[in-house]
Amino acid sequence: MATKFEMSDLGKLTYYLGIEVLQSDEGITLKQDRYARKILEETRMSLCNLTHVPMEMNAKFSKEPNEEKIDEKEYRRSIGCLRYLLHTRPDLSFSVRVLSRYMQAPCASHGSALKQNEQIEVEHIPGSEQNADILTKSLGRVRFKGMRDLIGVRDVSEDRFKLKGENVG
Repeated sequence: MATKFEMSDLGKLTYYLGIEVLQSDEGITLKQDRYARKILEETRMSLCNLTHVPMEMNAKFSKEPNEEKIDEKEYRRSIGCLRYLLHTRPDLSFSVRVLSRYMQAPCASHGSALKQNEQIEVEHIPGSEQNADILTKSLGRVRFKGMRDLIGVRDVSEDRFKLKGENVG
């Protein structure tokens, strides 16, 4: 390509679209720590207490009659930021999806799955084996951490793991 186009070698990629890229002999790590902190600061939540799960199990939400008005534009912006954070934190997908539902009026009908010509056979998978749970529901602390490990999300700030040239997934 260098023979056809003027190019410059800027070295290894370190930061791209808000995602920090760490490259080493052990593998590539993607992080959005700075972006996550920025979201917390902008939503005035940077001093809130830490939690081990993003949402309580079986949490029920309802509108309080005397609740103060929320700035819809600010709420939509915050949800958009959280959706972008999902690139490196897929374990937050369910919680962000629940929060996203409050951006619009609820639908009267949700539609139904097509029956991909009655050629698909659906199998029951017990809840204990359902690996997609982290993406579809709120979980308790132990199950949440287990599912997060299963999909490869790690806390790189603690540097407790190494990828030895193997594919994640």
